[in-house]
Amino acid sequence: MTSDILALEDRLKKIIIGFLLAVFVLGGVMMRFDGLGEYFFSSDDALHIAVARADTFTEFWNNVKYGDVHAPLHPFLIFLALKISDNEIFLRSVAIISSLILILVHYFVGRERGGRAGGLLVAFFGATSFALISVSQT
Repeated sequence: MTSDILALEDRLKKIIIGFLLAVFVLGGVMMRFDGLGEYFFSSDDALHIAVARADTFTEFWNNVKYGDVHAPLHPFLIFLALKISDNEIFLRSVAIISSLILILVHYFVGRERGGRAGGLLVAFFGATSFALISVSQT
């Protein structure tokens, strides 16, 4: 009987944590998309888009090798996104999706260091961080 109550209590805690984490991620989505069209691309984003505007992967890779590009993952994701659409909001969504995944990473790292409550606290700060929101928007 007691073990059933403890199992139910543990399941309830997991549901509440999952719900709070979903609220943080959805709040992060709302904060990151709010006013998105008011910002211009940063110079790095413009460079990544210029590098990613290639017809083939070989041409893209040559642009990465010989251009002034940071780590090639973001330009590669932009290269793939450009194959679908060149809409500005769609291209910005690549950085926003990465930022939202980072909220989950914050939770798991925080959980390892400080338990479930620590993970939720770190995820909350990751979701509401002005620096992370502005980087994902510009």
